[in-house]
Amino acid sequence: MRRGISSDWTRVLIGIITCSALGMAMGRVEAARARPVVPVETAKVRARWSGHVPVRRVMDEATGTPCIEYAESSPQRPGEFWTEIERVDLDRYDVLRFRWKMAGDPATATVSIEGYPAPDGRRNYYLFKRPNPPGQWQDVWLDLRQDDDGVVLEKAQVPAGKIRLRFQVALSDMGQLPERPQIRFRVANIRFVRYPVTLSGDLAAVTTFRDGERAGQRYPLTLTNRTEKPQNVSLWSEPADLRDFSVALSEERVRLRPKETRRVTAEISVPVERAEALPPLACEQAGVFATVNEDPDLITTWYEGFLLYRLVGAVPPPERPAPCLLPDEEARAGRERLAGRAKPAAVDARRLAEANQLLEVSPEPPDTLHGNPNHYFDPRTNSVLRFHAPGKHWSEKEKKYIDLTALPEQVQRAGAYAHHCYLSSGALKLAEVGWQTGDRRYSRKAAEILLAYARHYPRYAYARPAGVAFRSKVGWAVLQESWWYRPLPRALDLVRASGVLTTEEDRTIVDGVILPAATHLRTHRSVANQQAEYNSGVGIGALVAGHWPLAAEALHGEYGLRAQWKRDFDADGWSVERDTSYHFAALKPFVEMAEAYENAGVHVFDEEFKRLFDAPVLQSPDLKSPGFTDGYVTAYERYRDPLYLRTVAVARRQPVSPPSGGFTNSILHASGLTVLRAGADDASLRTVSVNWGSPAHRGGKVMLDPKATWKGFPLNERVFRIAYGYKQSGFSYTAAAGNSLVVDGKPS
Repeated sequence: MRRGISSDWTRVLIGIITCSALGMAMGRVEAARARPVVPVETAKVRARWSGHVPVRRVMDEATGTPCIEYAESSPQRPGEFWTEIERVDLDRYDVLRFRWKMAGDPATATVSIEGYPAPDGRRNYYLFKRPNPPGQWQDVWLDLRQDDDGVVLEKAQVPAGKIRLRFQVALSDMGQLPERPQIRFRVANIRFVRYPVTLSGDLAAVTTFRDGERAGQRYPLTLTNRTEKPQNVSLWSEPADLRDFSVALSEERVRLRPKETRRVTAEISVPVERAEALPPLACEQAGVFATVNEDPDLITTWYEGFLLYRLVGAVPPPERPAPCLLPDEEARAGRERLAGRAKPAAVDARRLAEANQLLEVSPEPPDTLHGNPNHYFDPRTNSVLRFHAPGKHWSEKEKKYIDLTALPEQVQRAGAYAHHCYLSSGALKLAEVGWQTGDRRYSRKAAEILLAYARHYPRYAYARPAGVAFRSKVGWAVLQESWWYRPLPRALDLVRASGVLTTEEDRTIVDGVILPAATHLRTHRSVANQQAEYNSGVGIGALVAGHWPLAAEALHGEYGLRAQWKRDFDADGWSVERDTSYHFAALKPFVEMAEAYENAGVHVFDEEFKRLFDAPVLQSPDLKSPGFTDGYVTAYERYRDPLYLRTVAVARRQPVSPPSGGFTNSILHASGLTVLRAGADDASLRTVSVNWGSPAHRGGKVMLDPKATWKGFPLNERVFRIAYGYKQSGFSYTAAAGNSLVVDGKPS
């Protein structure tokens, strides 16, 4: 059997299920309950497609693949097309399978299954959450049990007895599109599949080995025969992306008895001599696949939601004693304090008081879960609430503590979430104070909080198991899970260094909460600042747990830190969200993760990363960053760029000198911004900044938007982007989008 997916298309066409009972007629695809595959659009079965845009059947020039194509020049709104099929009992099927590719200019695609799992329900998948090399066919497995966010979308309206499969394609990355952008989207070989044999794995159970001449990782995989008859299974890996690493499977041919489950092991490894020459966390990946009776239509892989799990081989970083996340000098100083050979470091009085308060707090987390912090307010008085301590919810309007049990459930859940975050951030605060003072009482209290979560976290249920965006156990969604989780690995690193944990307790914390929560964050993908939160949480958690494939993925993976710098930031280093606060919301977790990796011996602060520090300074009128000034202290230590010195002075509360090269102008071509500056110092500085084509990630497009300042005072104001939820089908020409040119009553 040819080992690979992309090269199997010819065999797939030959091996497509003979389905005379399903019919060949154009327009209807009949459901076949007993068959493992229900074709929707294949070489032999043609669906009837409708939509807001025309689609056609073409033959792919490069591969000879018959496919459906949507092509349009200068689209004014997202292109939608769909087909309806007779209701299929999709609960009997596992995945929606198809191939797709995007040519033309950057665009995104969304797939919805409407009328499933309920008549008014839906499944919703965003194809851009996996890499999309232009012009290359992509194979997808879309999990019918878990989608992105269909559980919270508006109800679908589908004719009785039908299921609708909808594709939506829209231009993206508007800042880098030509004057007349082109969309060309192709999709082929669409079918629903039920697998007689499934392939799965346990990411948290991956181990690192070094024996004899090779070093790498071992992945435990599971093959499960779901049928009442024996199955002959072929198992293989896809080596196309491997250079130094290779994959070895404990078995490649397996005969499974009826209902049998079999464990197999996959090793991805590299020669020891080569591993020693590679940089820390250098990694390579390979897919792993299985099929029954050599049937190309039944090829399966290890998947979850829209994610395809791959075998990741990673070179471990240098071994370091805890704390591994701190610089060597700071780590040595802390060990001296713990040993009583050095005086305690100075601790802010307020911080010490908060740590002392935490010593008296129960480490046990509340039983209430899945709170949304946006609901943490008193609806009776429309008052913001503040969490001061367990059971103490302060009303800003009434200036008193209130009883949450008298308020709606969503408020109570939000209060419980605040309690969870109080404990997680409190664990880090205690660990830091213990590290700074050498007083192990604080370290032990932090350990008690970590151990409490290690006991409880495994039994917590997911907020919404059907959506990967809601595979969170503490928070309302994965984003809130990351906010709660991120302090915990850093707390463990310091607690571990204090010597208050037994080996068994350490293992309990890693296995009970650190690794499981990191794998949950990994299953969801977003963009910009939210993805930065996930990568930072996963990466630092993996470093502390010693899970090198996860740590490598968070940095080098297809949605890791480095991929984000290319995907979510333009050539000037400015966020696609086109908003200063959101830019810093991503930069802060980037810096947190990068510092941890550098201290662990992994290089992160490179020139690609530097762009993200440059952009806010170059866009500011006075060449000072408008926020996250502490991050520029770190940036200056790493890059020694005089551009950052004015911001560093602000962070250190020092006098701010004029820039060494004077107040020069800035032109950011990719961001669409020009800043003109004149003056010898801040007192005489005059500026004009012109936003001449910067798109907003969430809607709207600023066509021309000048802003002037004099001696630091704005002479006019700019609206950077319009509000959430703005309804539009193309560019926004509302006043809120900026000063737009109108000719003869029409936007130009």
